[in-house]
Amino acid sequence: MDESLRVCDVEKYYGTKNNITKAVNQVSFTVEKGEFTGIMGPSGSGKTTLLNLLSTIDRVTAGHIYYGDTDITELDEPTGALDSRSAQMLLNTFCRMNEELGATILMVTHDAFSASYCKRILFLKDGGIFNELIRGRKSRREFLNEILDVLALTGGDSNYVK
Repeated sequence: MDESLRVCDVEKYYGTKNNITKAVNQVSFTVEKGEFTGIMGPSGSGKTTLLNLLSTIDRVTAGHIYYGDTDITELDEPTGALDSRSAQMLLNTFCRMNEELGATILMVTHDAFSASYCKRILFLKDGGIFNELIRGRKSRREFLNEILDVLALTGGDSNYVK
């Protein structure tokens, strides 16, 4: 089988020089394409920290995480603060992972440009689903405009549009 995910000696430390917490300590594993893998452990065992590292919400202290051939630990910063070049590189990687590897990707964003890379968008308002868009055969630019139209109806987050 093909590896979809490879985690190599990943470590994540928090704290100061005098008080270090090893939230993730030399974790290594692979997930094969099409595999259904669970991660279990008691509270405080590092599950959420590992998930944050795998999703690039947080950065590894040491080690590497590969999606296919892409080392996501080499990206400039966590996705919430990526420069435009790195953000576009990450979004293109997500598209390739979805199309070529059949990866399931769930992305949460307030940025219409980033959302335009998706195939389907669920819009939330007041704690519920307000609207749904499906890209279908539309170009990314057409889908972006459709997303902007819906954002105008929700009355929210239009300041975040690039």
